[in-house]
Amino acid sequence: MSAPLQTAPPATGRHHRTATLRDRALRAVDLAGRLGTVVTLAALLVVAGAVGGLFDGTPATENATVTATFGR
Repeated sequence: MSAPLQTAPPATGRHHRTATLRDRALRAVDLAGRLGTVVTLAALLVVAGAVGGLFDGTPATENATVTATFGR
């Protein structure tokens, strides 16, 4: 009687490894840092636009909305 066939271990690939909890936590912190960088840059653009609006030469008391009428 021959020995039963043995099944191979699950094929995870040659270069694959399972991520540990620490690896996942570090990846989450890195992602949060990158997202925070994007949010900070967007906020700086908004602030730059606001500061530019202060110094564009238009008095703050003028009507900010420009209405175009075409011969009516």
